Amino acid sequence: MIDPTIPGTFANREWHWRQHVKFNLRNATILLSPSEWLRKQASEIVRHPRNLLVYNGVDTSVFKPLPSQKKYAVVACGLQTPGAILIKGMPELIESFVYVLREFPHARLVLVGDDLGGRAYLISMTRRLGLDKNVDFVNYSDFETTADYARFLNMCQVYVQFSRCEAFGVAMVEAMACGLPVIASSRTALPEIVGCDEMIVLQYAPKELANKIISILSDNECARRLGEYCASRARERFSKEIRKEKLGPVFEEVTDSRL
Repeated sequence: MIDPTIPGTFANREWHWRQHVKFNLRNATILLSPSEWLRKQASEIVRHPRNLLVYNGVDTSVFKPLPSQKKYAVVACGLQTPGAILIKGMPELIESFVYVLREFPHARLVLVGDDLGGRAYLISMTRRLGLDKNVDFVNYSDFETTADYARFLNMCQVYVQFSRCEAFGVAMVEAMACGLPVIASSRTALPEIVGCDEMIVLQYAPKELANKIISILSDNECARRLGEYCASRARERFSKEIRKEKLGPVFEEVTDSRL
């Protein structure tokens, strides 16, 4: 069922916007959804005979495990607009780090994403909580190439996606492909993409998130096992080659229908 409490989702948008979406969905030849969760959401808006699931894909020839010295305990990614930081759960992640530092005083958190008006709030929060020396901010534009970004991810121990709403989670899957164990909220498509209850935080609370982070940072064998699982899952289910293979017949069908 469509959840009206999730910010930015269909039930929360303006009437005219919803009617526009319905019109486009009804008149599409084929609907493509990057997760089963989103496919079901679309089905609740309109009943379309060709509503297909095709997962997004990442370049696993670039995003892959690499030997690297770990610099950051936790990384999270997302554009930092005033609205996006709330949807991505960045304030909750920063708050959770208060508890993480009690167990790992030298741990560092890095938030990756270009500042589009939301970073000032996050910086003020780190200062208020006394975390400014343990939290870094990095822009996507700081990386000259995608390979540079992949090497950076490999310098991190755990990736966190504590979002309120995700239709897929490309940044999370890129981290998975690099062999990082991920921690995600139990909301929307995230449990489906992660595929492992051990990395899902059931309660949306900073303390619960901190407990999950601490449990992985405290157990090297667990971190290794989950990281290998994540890399394997990304390669086997979310590579760009798999997406290309599934999209080929779809594009042929659309092209043929217009001849």
